[in-house]
Amino acid sequence: MELDKYINIIELLTLGKNPHTELKLGEQDLFLNNEINRALRVAICGLKELKRKEEKYSKLPKNNGKLWIIDEEDKLIDEFNMGEKIDEIARNHKRTVGAIRSKLVHMGLVEVGEAIARSPFGPSKTLDYCEQNINYKNGESQ
Repeated sequence: MELDKYINIIELLTLGKNPHTELKLGEQDLFLNNEINRALRVAICGLKELKRKEEKYSKLPKNNGKLWIIDEEDKLIDEFNMGEKIDEIARNHKRTVGAIRSKLVHMGLVEVGEAIARSPFGPSKTLDYCEQNINYKNGESQ
């Protein structure tokens, strides 16, 4: 990834090293100036944030953020009415679980609380899962 290369170059400069040879820069070099060094560190921070966002968005499903078409909405209704789990529906539509829940609420198929309850664990396992976590946190055995 190009960003890694650029981050490395700037980090070497902030350490007072030549990015090509990694030898120490002379005391007269501009990169050792406090203000310039601070500016370089801000640039590193910005590049790292850009890299983090690129990595985050590269992991999102293919249809993330795209408009829904009528055929896809119809398929969503069918899958939901057949009782498919939210995470399976999300994979089928190449969308996030949150997008599916939001669409179901928007279409009036579920209330907000119900959309959350139909978690990837399935409707019947959600309560058990939550109770186990609460019991565990309270020091009770599972």
